[in-house]
Order: sequence, then structure tokens, then C-alpha cells
Amino acid sequence: MAILEHQLGRQRPGTYDRDEFLVRAFEDAPIGMALVGLDERILEANASLCAMLGYGHRELLQKTVPEITHPDDLLVEARPKGEMKEGQSLSFVVEKRYVRSDGSVLTGRLSVTALYDERLQPAYFLGQLEDVTRERDAERARLTREAQFRTLFDHAPDALVLIDARGAVQNINGPAQLLWPDLNPGDLPPAELSQASAALLAASPTLPPSDPFDIRIETRDSAFEGDGRVAPLPLPDGRGLLVAIRDVTARRQAERALAAALADVSRTLEEREVLLKEVHHRVKNNLQIVSSLLGMQADRATGETQIALTDSVQRVRSMALIHQMLYSDGDLAKVELGQYARSLVGQIRSSLGSSAEVAVEADRVEISVESAIPCGLILNELVTNALKHGSSADGVCRLRVEVRGEAQAFSVTVSDRGNGLPADFDSRQRQSLGLQVIRALVRQLGARLTHRNEGGAVFTLQTGGSGAA
Repeated sequence: MAILEHQLGRQRPGTYDRDEFLVRAFEDAPIGMALVGLDERILEANASLCAMLGYGHRELLQKTVPEITHPDDLLVEARPKGEMKEGQSLSFVVEKRYVRSDGSVLTGRLSVTALYDERLQPAYFLGQLEDVTRERDAERARLTREAQFRTLFDHAPDALVLIDARGAVQNINGPAQLLWPDLNPGDLPPAELSQASAALLAASPTLPPSDPFDIRIETRDSAFEGDGRVAPLPLPDGRGLLVAIRDVTARRQAERALAAALADVSRTLEEREVLLKEVHHRVKNNLQIVSSLLGMQADRATGETQIALTDSVQRVRSMALIHQMLYSDGDLAKVELGQYARSLVGQIRSSLGSSAEVAVEADRVEISVESAIPCGLILNELVTNALKHGSSADGVCRLRVEVRGEAQAFSVTVSDRGNGLPADFDSRQRQSLGLQVIRALVRQLGARLTHRNEGGAVFTLQTGGSGAA
């Protein structure tokens, strides 16, 4: 400190204790201060500099300036402090990184002033070190963010337009330049963007990004279709807007092509549905013609022939009923079995002129057309047989039909309250046409037919199992 006192005394002589004041100002200064020799050895340092670098006073006085300077900054050149004039003391500023005692790095702004000897030659340097680490870190972070934004802006696949607080274009990227070749910074936004941008600039600063909007631009070669979004963006001179336009031309074209294809498919399906309905309608009409012809033939026949023709009429009608339901109900692939059973039993009862008491209980079972035809013919044979032979002792036929289950596994039970089946009855051995038809159709369904006596004859057709009658 004696050196400093000596130099300050020569530089600032006085008749009062000014030297002591200057020494105290050095020691108590809030910024780091040091007296450095021409060989760059630290000769004196105040408490702020010691605390800033993390060294004790004695330890720091054993260092040279290069020893505490970051190796990468040893060759950083100093710049004059202000404008140097003739006869003025040498003074300069340099900003470097310095290494603390714990190895961490400090960025400091060093102001250096030369102190002269009696011959007016530089003898020492007085340095003032200000810690600007946080300031420089914040600046580097800002520059990094700006660089990242610039990279993202320039290389984004979407067209980006930056609009400033005055509503003028501040910047555009490459894809946007392709859309608007004549658009330059300072111009007003294109007509496709002006309405959305003006509305947001006039709204609250806290307004969230706007809803997407469609944009269509006619270019020289083709039409561009875009999906746009506008978002508020803070700028140094106020609140601006970032407009992003995504090219959805290919997607929209694909959507239109898909919609057209779906419309074609829908029309084709409608045409096929109409055609299938017409087919079922014509099949029903043709079966009714066949039924009428067989009926006319039955009217002319007698005996067994008449009975056989009459039975055939009812079989044909049972098939025609299925096509009528398909045509009427609108579902061209399935038949509701309970509804069919009710209609068929009523039709057979009417054709036979029977006064039988009939009850039909059915779950909702929808079966395919392939299953409905054989199932309907089997049901026709069983109901016809019950109405003909199932009368009880009082002469009244009490018929019950039950449909249970679901499409994959359902059962149809036909029962009466008549005299029941003979003790030796075996449907597989009987050679009547009706039973032969039933056996063939049961095999076709892959079903099983069982029979028993339970207050009368009971037949049950069971699908979803194995075996055949």
C-alpha cells in the first residue's frame, strides 16, 4: 500500500490528509481495484477484488495478471478508454474472462490507468475490474435465442411472415417468398393475411393464437391451398404477429379425391341395393306365380296328387315370404326369425283353413338369407304337420312356436297338445317326403333336430351344435 500512497501523494498533493482519503477510497471501493507493475505482477488489491476472484489478500499479491486470466483471452487486445489526447495519461478498457480460485470463470470489464514516475514514465497501472458475468451470460443467451429463432424461421418448412406492431411485414422466410415473390420487408401484408393480422393487432396483447384459417393463392403454375395460423409475438418495438402458412394442397386434393371416390362407392352401393331389392321382388313374384300354377294344378288333381301339390304350394310360399321380408324391411342380408315365424304360421293356418290356437314367442334372432331358406322350409314342415295332426281330444289344435338364442346359436321349437308321437317313432327311418326334406335341410344347416313327447309332440331344431337328424 506504500507504493500506492507514494504515487497518490505525488499525483494528488495537498495540505490536509487527502492521501489517507484516497487510500481508504481504494480499499473500500465496491468494485475490484488493483495496482499492477510493469511486469504485470499484482502489487496491491482491495477487498472487493479479493472477494470477486476468491483469493485471500496475500495469495492474490503472489499472482500476475496473466496467471488469473483465462487462457483463451490472453491475447485479447485492449481498447483506449475514450478519445486519447496529447499529454493525457494512458488509459484503456479491456473485457476478458478471469479464472477464480475455485476454477470458475468470471467475465470482467477492466479499466486501466497508467501511473507515472518523476520522469513522467509509466511506473504502475491502476486497474478497476467490474464483474459483468451475468450481463454477458444474459446477452449470450439472448443471442442464442435469436440465433435459434432465426434458424427456425429461415429453415421452417411452412411459410412464415413476421408482422411488426405497425402492421407492416418485418421479415419473411424462403417458403413465404415463393408464395409472394414481390413481398419485401416494410410492405403491407398480402390481402390473404391482412384481415387476420389487423384483427389481432387491434385486440388485447394477451390474446392467444387465433383459430386456423384457410388461405388460397393462385400461383403461376397452380393453386396453393394453405392452413394458416396467426400468433402474437413480442418484438422490441411492440407486439407483432407471426403468421404460419402450411401447405395442405396435396392433402386437400387427396381429401377431395377420397370424397369423390366415397360418393362413387355410395352411389354404387345404392344402385346395388336397389338392384338386390328388385331381384328379391322379382323372385318373390316368380315364386308366387309358381305357387299359383301349382295351386291351379292341385285344384284339378285328386287324392294323393292333390295333397302333394297343395304341400308344394305352401313350401313355395314359405320361400316367397322370405324374399318379401327382404324386399320390405330394407335389410338385404338378414331375416328376423321371430317375425318370419309369426308370418309363416299365420300363412299356413290361413291356407289350411285351421281354427288352431297359435302362440309364437321369439327372441330377436337375425339370420342370414342362406340360413333363412332351409330354416323356413323346416319350420313350414313342422307347423303344417302339427296343424294337420296335433289336435287334442276336444278337436282343437293348440300350437306353440318358440325361437330362442342368437344368430350364431339359436333354437326353434314347435309343439302341440295332441296325441303325441308313436312310441317307436324315429324320424331317421320315416320315408315321408316331409321328413326327407327336413333331414336334408337340417344337414345343410349343420344343425340337430330332436323330438319328444311332452303333453303332445315336441320338435326342436338346434343350431350351433353337431349332428343331424
